[in-house]
Amino acid sequence: MTEFTRVFDSLRELIEHHKTNTGRHNKFKFILTNPIKLQSWEFLHSDAEQGELLGEGAFGEDRAGKLQLKTGENVEVAIEVTKDCSDMCRAKIKEMMKEVWLMRNFCHKNIVRLYGVAVDEQPLYILLELVSGGSLQSFLKANAGKVDVDDKIMMCLGAAEGVAYLHSKCCMHRDLAARNCLITKDKV
Repeated sequence: MTEFTRVFDSLRELIEHHKTNTGRHNKFKFILTNPIKLQSWEFLHSDAEQGELLGEGAFGEDRAGKLQLKTGENVEVAIEVTKDCSDMCRAKIKEMMKEVWLMRNFCHKNIVRLYGVAVDEQPLYILLELVSGGSLQSFLKANAGKVDVDDKIMMCLGAAEGVAYLHSKCCMHRDLAARNCLITKDKV
């Protein structure tokens, strides 16, 4: 039986406690001496800096921001900041983390790049490539009647290339729509 009943506010707090305090489980004592290193797609919250609000969704807000990669390079990112949540919301976060696990190795010009996640404290951050032009749906509405056929064909081809890449990785999008397609300022 574990004698330990303390609740921690963050994963970082739990780890720090066990690095300096002996724990007990059944008849065994333990102390954390060699923590497992973060995966290439796992970041600390301190690696990310939140910027302006881009939008809000059912499970949190999207913000522009900056991320310091493990190489030391700084990149502009979109940060999905999850809300504090109930048990029902936790199921949605679990679903999002499955999506992150799937996306972590995708690399294609027509697929939004996932840099990774920051899970060392609350709220959870999902760190994505920042796509400058917003959703295709918003672009088409704002430019109704002004987008020529060649541009529309190129947008369709870009989406098709992205979907073909996903299919080559045995992944199906399941909600392909203009609202879920992002476009750069250069219409890519």
